[in-house]
Amino acid sequence: MNRQLLDWLACPRCKGGLKLAGRELGGDDVQEGVLSCARCPGSYPVVKGVPDFSGASRDEVLARISSRFGQDWEDYSLDRMRRFHEAMFMEWIFPLGRKDFEGKDVLDAGCGAGRFSVVAHSLDARSVTGLDLSPAVFKANGHATPSRNLHFVCGNLLDPPFGRSFDLIYSIGVLHHLPDPKSGFQALVRQLKPGGGIYIWVYAQEGNRFLYLLLNPLRRWLTPHISGRLLIWLSWPLAFMVQLGYRTFYRPLGWAGLEGVRSRLPLADYLAWLSRFNLEMHQHVVLDQLIAPITHLIRRADLEEWFRDCGLEDVAIVMRNRNSWRAVGRKPR
Repeated sequence: MNRQLLDWLACPRCKGGLKLAGRELGGDDVQEGVLSCARCPGSYPVVKGVPDFSGASRDEVLARISSRFGQDWEDYSLDRMRRFHEAMFMEWIFPLGRKDFEGKDVLDAGCGAGRFSVVAHSLDARSVTGLDLSPAVFKANGHATPSRNLHFVCGNLLDPPFGRSFDLIYSIGVLHHLPDPKSGFQALVRQLKPGGGIYIWVYAQEGNRFLYLLLNPLRRWLTPHISGRLLIWLSWPLAFMVQLGYRTFYRPLGWAGLEGVRSRLPLADYLAWLSRFNLEMHQHVVLDQLIAPITHLIRRADLEEWFRDCGLEDVAIVMRNRNSWRAVGRKPR
């Protein structure tokens, strides 16, 4: 933790300022210490350079979700997948681009192991802060190149531990796993500066009916009773089957000039996109689908309501791969 981050942090319980004390406090970087609230009895550790506010989260369901996703990232190699992350991030955040990050204070809400935080940091942002409630955030800090303006915080995005607002907030693949996605969105909008922008990517209800019917029984009756470690092992053969199915059935339809037939098959655009990546990426996608205790599918009408109720302007909602939504808006000045 760089001492510069202390100016941003606040007690998640009362929003009071925090004082830092502890050991190994030499220089600007803090590896171990304690953050104490000046207003209430709140006290939060700094662990492996990450301020840890997980103890302030009283939502047991959210804690269970975060724990499962922490296992998801345990064996994931950011170094091996770095070039994929860069390409994926720029595609995912469209219509945003580099200019939207330059000179901005950015929040990565639900950063996981920090794959996109690192990419956002490379886009000349003034600062990037990754927030996640899962143990993966400690891995994120280990992968980050030491910097005065790239930070990671363990905390609940429903009650962010910040006393200052951000110019840009993005959340990719996170809100649809919350017990109440709209509440999560509203909590993030409250952290925006006037004139600031928010971007989210969520699963769509439109185009995902087949996947929902296939996976929902597994998520409901089977995977909650299987350890995260076992799910990781099971996801590899399933990922191979997904890859093999596209290459032996979907792709040949295109070669045969039957694009119209292929386009009417379930998840055709999504599988075509996924086929660009290697088996490790496929395994991570399959595991993400299986390990989540909660997954909501969001309608376009729901997103329109979220942005409208928060009073956001310049709203754009665009479908991606015919099974997910990219949505962006701006907080009025």
